[in-house]
Amino acid sequence: MRTETSIFVAQQLDTDKDQIITVKELLVGVLDGIFPLDGSSMTELDSITTEYSEFFNEAKSVAVSEMYRMLQQCPDMTQTASKFIVNTINGVTGTTMNVNLGMFALVVREGIFPLNTDTCLRSLAEVQSLTRTYGLLGGGATLSTQQLQTALEAQRFHRDEAKVLVNAADITGDGLVSLEEFSYLVVHGMLPVLSDVLVIDGHVPNGNVSPQTVLEYFIAMDTSRDGKLSTSEISGYLTSIGLTLNLANLVATSIDLDANDAITLEELELAVYHGFINRESKLILREVLYLRMTFFHHSLAVPGALSKHFNVMFGMPTVVCAKIENRIFAFNVGDKSGKLSEIAFLRAVVSGTVPTTLETATAITAAVQAFAYSD
Repeated sequence: MRTETSIFVAQQLDTDKDQIITVKELLVGVLDGIFPLDGSSMTELDSITTEYSEFFNEAKSVAVSEMYRMLQQCPDMTQTASKFIVNTINGVTGTTMNVNLGMFALVVREGIFPLNTDTCLRSLAEVQSLTRTYGLLGGGATLSTQQLQTALEAQRFHRDEAKVLVNAADITGDGLVSLEEFSYLVVHGMLPVLSDVLVIDGHVPNGNVSPQTVLEYFIAMDTSRDGKLSTSEISGYLTSIGLTLNLANLVATSIDLDANDAITLEELELAVYHGFINRESKLILREVLYLRMTFFHHSLAVPGALSKHFNVMFGMPTVVCAKIENRIFAFNVGDKSGKLSEIAFLRAVVSGTVPTTLETATAITAAVQAFAYSD
């Protein structure tokens, strides 16, 4: 990190200007995105302070009028999109006069605010995606909390979980969720399923994966250069492309089908095929979120629930659904709770055991029936 950026961050952390940074100030800085926790965040802050240094005032914040000016320099950026972006950055109403570095960095990281003219189109695409998703939920000028509750439950959130998110979304407490309130929570990762899952068609395998592609991933991840892949090496790769440590560990462990901390080329190929390994972290996040919200949550973790779910969702024969569920639970090695763990479920997905589309449901049904007839 450049010296100028380090000074910049330190000044932002020292909120009471006593030249001493307390633990509380540091934690607030981490939560606000001001204090970088990894190399990519440091690089990002360097880029922001370099690209936009002229717009930051002595208090190390950006005035709303300056943000408008920056956005108007972007090609194809409309006045409506500019206002929406600024309102999102300000949190709710757009009445805040200045935005601190942490919040500014956060919306840049999420693709809402363009870092330079080359990323303006991406920023517009993110705005259009949020607006489209908001419209899908029934929002016009505003979205009622009941509409959001219904939409969340339709995405297979439990009623109580949906209620917590709805209460969080209604920041002003008026029973309505504005587009800016909605987007603010999406940017902060509180409603990722709405921006990521609703705009895709579900879990669709990547098709034929070439041996060359798998080998390239293997070489990139094998940091020890010993010709072996451990879950920690895979997790390290995933965090380097932007996944959080918890999600990276979850994905890496899920890929290790036999739980021996040695990922084979065959396991890696299956992971690439099912979208668990990708060069874009957002695509991996979408995959896990879709599977989590559609096929795996606490109400489906008990025996008998998944088989009924597959029967209703895909019209698969009851006997076939029961056999599939048994095979999924076979990945639940060492768990004595009686409930299916998320790692076990994701391992079943990677192995090809879980029907996630009508096409895969048909293929799995045929394979299970053929196997049964051959016994």
